[in-house]
Amino acid sequence: MEDAAAGGSCPSSFWSQFPNNSVCAVNCQFALHYACRQKEDLIAVLREIGRVLRPGGVFYGTLPNNGVILEEYESKKPKEFSITDLKMFDKNSFSSTTSTSTTTTTMTGTGTGNTTSTEALACSTSTTSTSFTSLSTNKPINLGGEYFFYLPGHVDPPTKEYLVPLDFLLEAAERAGLHWTNGLNFRQYWKEAVKKGLVSPDGGNVHGKGKKAGKNKKNGNNFSTSTNPPPLPSSTTTIGADDDFPEVSRIYRLFVFRKPVLGPKSESAGQAPALENAIFSFTSNEDINHFYHDEDKTKNARKIAVYTGAFDPPHVNHLDFARFLLQDRGFHRVHMCVNANSPLKPFATPVETRLEMLKAAFENEELAGASSRINVRENNQGDWRGRDSLCREIQASEEKEEDGVATSRTTEVETYLILGRDSYEKALDRSSDWYGINSFPFKIMVLPRGDGGEDGDGGGKVKIPKELSNRVEVATDFHDLVVTSSSAIRAAILGCSASSVVNLKSLSPNVRNFIREHGLYRGRTQKQLEVLVLIGPRFSGKTTLALELLRMHEELAFQSSASSQNPRPLVIWENIELEDIPQREATSGKTVDCILELRCDKQTCKKRAALMIGQEEGEAETAHAYNLWSKRKAIRAEQLKNFEAATGLPVVALDSSVKHAESSHLNKAGPEESQSTRSHLVAEKAWMLLKEKGFLA
Repeated sequence: MEDAAAGGSCPSSFWSQFPNNSVCAVNCQFALHYACRQKEDLIAVLREIGRVLRPGGVFYGTLPNNGVILEEYESKKPKEFSITDLKMFDKNSFSSTTSTSTTTTTMTGTGTGNTTSTEALACSTSTTSTSFTSLSTNKPINLGGEYFFYLPGHVDPPTKEYLVPLDFLLEAAERAGLHWTNGLNFRQYWKEAVKKGLVSPDGGNVHGKGKKAGKNKKNGNNFSTSTNPPPLPSSTTTIGADDDFPEVSRIYRLFVFRKPVLGPKSESAGQAPALENAIFSFTSNEDINHFYHDEDKTKNARKIAVYTGAFDPPHVNHLDFARFLLQDRGFHRVHMCVNANSPLKPFATPVETRLEMLKAAFENEELAGASSRINVRENNQGDWRGRDSLCREIQASEEKEEDGVATSRTTEVETYLILGRDSYEKALDRSSDWYGINSFPFKIMVLPRGDGGEDGDGGGKVKIPKELSNRVEVATDFHDLVVTSSSAIRAAILGCSASSVVNLKSLSPNVRNFIREHGLYRGRTQKQLEVLVLIGPRFSGKTTLALELLRMHEELAFQSSASSQNPRPLVIWENIELEDIPQREATSGKTVDCILELRCDKQTCKKRAALMIGQEEGEAETAHAYNLWSKRKAIRAEQLKNFEAATGLPVVALDSSVKHAESSHLNKAGPEESQSTRSHLVAEKAWMLLKEKGFLA
């Protein structure tokens, strides 16, 4: 049983026999808690269940209630079973490392068995944690743990079992594409089921399909799967008969997770599916059959594409892919979502301009008549959580709309996020089990690169991880009209005359005219240095360098006062994030001429910090600041690359930690004098670099 629920052997020996999207229901009775031995096991088993379930399928079963387990462990009353040797796992074993909410839900064992809070379990997985509080000791259990359970004649000898960290279970299930639907105390469910005549008191199902199954003989575990609608839940062991074991039955609770039919439904999408109602509202098996054999829902679903990008500028491949989705793939509508305020591209063309340019791009003869099926809109949500929110918003609006007119009827909608291959592969590299593309619940269509090729993509076959195989597809039947990219187009325009823009075949006539009329992508003319930006880690010497450069510039101005070559006043911006530069330019009316990046090793920063704020405090401050600076290295590189591409101006890099071994007097001087001399030498080197780049006369 334990191996069946654990991730190690489970996928190879059991789950591998089931294709993707092939199972209507997975029934797991009194076994899921064995997968809580370690978080990798729980992740593995839920991922496999999410893979094999077909859209609309359910994963349901019975598991121990942590609050009651703790209460019974601490109780001194004699009973028919025993819980001993309770041990809590390490605090990091099952704790969620990141969260999006400050809500903490407390689930408390009550002693009645009927009033344990199930509402708390139904909360969103965006809550930070779920803690279980003991009534007798008031100690929280918010992590996993292990204990020994003993029921003479049934669980005999005592068997090691594991607490279910419900906050982690909810999050793991959500990432596997399974949505929490409902939960009910086992004792309460049993009494209601018997009362309504759905199960007989001895554990059999009155519809003739439920019988006391015990273990799955074929697979040797407590998982059962079905490609047909499942019978209503019934006891799988004799402890299901509440009259026989009233004390044991209160330990357990039922659970249900559901795989969405067509992506996450909006909040207004209506009632729960028939199968969920069958399990928890005691409807008939006929309702279950009706739900599971209604294939038309998927076949007739309205397909919607959410195509996000910078579109800076939009080229012919962007337009042709929209045509491909509408005409060749039968999509109902394509939402072209222009990304705004991307932290990686702070120097992109203003989003208002790109929106106007993209709308102009679709005003051509080839796509005439499809204007109502192409929606150009702004997207202010760039990360994966934002993409999720965007797709939910669009799907909710599409479900309540018919030919552009709002209706009260809900339409089945299947939403696809469109990604270029480069974006898709970067997303795979940056994602984890819990965040990024692996946690994205909607379908994804990957746009190939280049002109196709043998495997449908010029860059070789696109890799799709097993856990994403039921959500990601590659548009292998689409081929780019031309081999190009927006960055290549910007570079071409930057290096050619304004009149030559009309010859760029990768742009539609409307976009070419728009670029020429608005003077886009012409870059900035390099001129005498007026605005300089200094970036670098804390304690790298930015302020000292700025003061030295201003002093040297004033000396140059004084020496040139008699000539007509008097330099303009120099403005230096330091301690500014690269993504904030466009806003500073807009408010100041000035444009940046050059960015100078100070590269300084951690040891040099520590020495400077010790002189400024003391040895002990300096080390602590430097360690924290330098780590933050290092973590943003990849982002900073993309931002600097974007500055060079957008402006045509170079970024100057300077090593401010260089050892001036040739200055022997530095070794003889005191720390402060040595630092002052070093700063002056760094400033001289920076001045020479700026002069070499043509920023200084």
